[in-house]
Amino acid sequence: MTSSKKDNIVHNLNGLYLGLEYDGITTDPAYPGKKFKAFHQGYLKIKDDSVFLDQNPIFVNKTDTSYSASDGGFYYFAGTYNVNDSMISFDFHEVLCDYCPYLPKTKSDGTTEIVKRVKQLTGQLTANGFIIKSYPYLKILDTSKLISEHPEPYLRSLN
Repeated sequence: MTSSKKDNIVHNLNGLYLGLEYDGITTDPAYPGKKFKAFHQGYLKIKDDSVFLDQNPIFVNKTDTSYSASDGGFYYFAGTYNVNDSMISFDFHEVLCDYCPYLPKTKSDGTTEIVKRVKQLTGQLTANGFIIKSYPYLKILDTSKLISEHPEPYLRSLN
């Protein structure tokens, strides 16, 4: 692929995409006997050579969708991406997480530190976005700023 063709593809990818990442089956004590499919709804923004991903938990039972205020965690990632022919790959690192389990690591001196999550995703490019793990991420007309683009105010509030 020539450099100018790749630059054109990258420019055309700029924008905000909406998609889902499947997390498995879960239950809710408030609804005995009901099983829910757990997802993280992702807002993924490509901006030049950077990529940002804000993920919010949602739960689906048949046609009912529930949005959680805390269950499932709210993940915020930033990173880079690469396009190779019809494939796109993303390399993310966590910039912020709210209501998420911590990943402690014991250091050699016996103290612990929190390990930041990393996430790698690969998808197939389509006319309207890309498909990751069988779920489409479709380009939407929205110019909103994502928390992962500018997490500083949120980081201050957690300290």
